[in-house]
Amino acid sequence: MKSLLISSLVAAVLAFAAAWTVQGWRYDGQIAELNRKHETALADQALDLAEQRTDQIRHVLKAERNQRAQVDQALAAARGREVALQRDVAAVRAQRDGLRDAADAAVRMSGESHSACLSRVAAFREVFDQCAARYGELAERADRHVSDVRTLIEAWPGPAAPPVPRMADSAAPKQE
Repeated sequence: MKSLLISSLVAAVLAFAAAWTVQGWRYDGQIAELNRKHETALADQALDLAEQRTDQIRHVLKAERNQRAQVDQALAAARGREVALQRDVAAVRAQRDGLRDAADAAVRMSGESHSACLSRVAAFREVFDQCAARYGELAERADRHVSDVRTLIEAWPGPAAPPVPRMADSAAPKQE
């Protein structure tokens, strides 16, 4: 009976040790599987984050290209307005010179017997030249100012421009 008890005890100890070892192997396998899943999830999350940042960078670059194109268009329009302004200034100067020549011709035709008329025409010509020069300069400055304001307005991003995302807005990776 003692031997049966000892053999039963040895069998129980061996069964317990075998069960303990098998359970350890099983838990080690489960832990290894969980670690592998965790590493895979972290790698997938890092890849997703990298893709999100790449998309954000593409979006920012596209917005920057659109803004640059808008500025270039505004500058081209401003150059066109500057050419038109120069053309208009030249036309005003030509008309002013033509009127001055017509006034000079009228003075020459009036003769010396009309000294009062001549002095009035001379005074008119002088005042007209001063006014025409001043108004021409004022018109040129006003047109340049309008062109500058229009260039700034056209180059400024309007409400139709998409908002540019900030890199700090991207989500941090989640830990599992």
